[in-house]
Order: sequence, then C-alpha cells, then structure tokens
Amino acid sequence: MRMKAKYDKMFLGLLAGVFAPTLVFFIVYIVKYMGTYSLQTILSQIQTLELTSKIIALCVFLANLLVFYLMYRLRWDKFCKGVLLATFIYAFLVISIKYF
Repeated sequence: MRMKAKYDKMFLGLLAGVFAPTLVFFIVYIVKYMGTYSLQTILSQIQTLELTSKIIALCVFLANLLVFYLMYRLRWDKFCKGVLLATFIYAFLVISIKYF
C-alpha cells in the first residue's frame, strides 16, 4: 500500500505514457533492424514513406495499452489518468502530423 501512495501520481503516469512509446520503438528497432540498418536510415525511411503518424500511433497503442492495463489491475487510478492524458496528447500529435 505504501508503494501505491508513493507512485500513484498523475504526473508519473504522464511521464510513463510519453516515454513508453519511445521505448517500444527502440525495442523494435533493436530486435528487428539494428544489425541491418542504422537508426538514422530507419528514421529517414519512415519520413520519406510518410509513415510517421502511423508509427507513432502504433507505438503509442502498444505501449500505453500495456502500461494502462497493468496499472489498472493494480488500481493505480491517478497513474492511469496520466497515461490516458499522454495518449490524448499523442493523438493530437498524430492528427496534426497527418492533416496539417
């Protein structure tokens, strides 16, 4: 119970929701492409093929869904609110990249 009181904060959920998709992207890069392509090549190909919004959306969906589910099972409600807020921020980012 003590750990919940210490870490069940909306700000920490927001931080986790912002950084978890980045972590997922790097994990996928390391597992799938690290020996074959440089990170700079992958990022330039994503930009050239106009896949930026799709990659961001996919990473956010995978990472934040997992984090949200785990924290929801622990009943860390404030943390979950922060993850949800980060997801909405990413949604606005994806919409702005795609349509503006």
